Amino acid sequence: MGIINTEETNQKKNYPFCLTDFIMGLFSVFLGGVVGILPILTIIFSAIGLSKFDESINKSKWQGITGLILGILYTLVYLNNYGHI
Repeated sequence: MGIINTEETNQKKNYPFCLTDFIMGLFSVFLGGVVGILPILTIIFSAIGLSKFDESINKSKWQGITGLILGILYTLVYLNNYGHI
């Protein structure tokens, strides 16, 4: 394990696209059955956000990954509930 440079991590900014993906993923959990398009949009926006993520400038990549996982999971739940799988 290396020593974490606190000055370097303080200069990095939260990536707003990943934060949006995380919030959309959380909304997918609660509103995925009502608004079926929301988990699909979460997957699309998470893929775009993670492809544009730059680790040297941004932090909080975990939010984008979590949003992607929640979007995939609740898309499958939605499809299963309505007999498409």
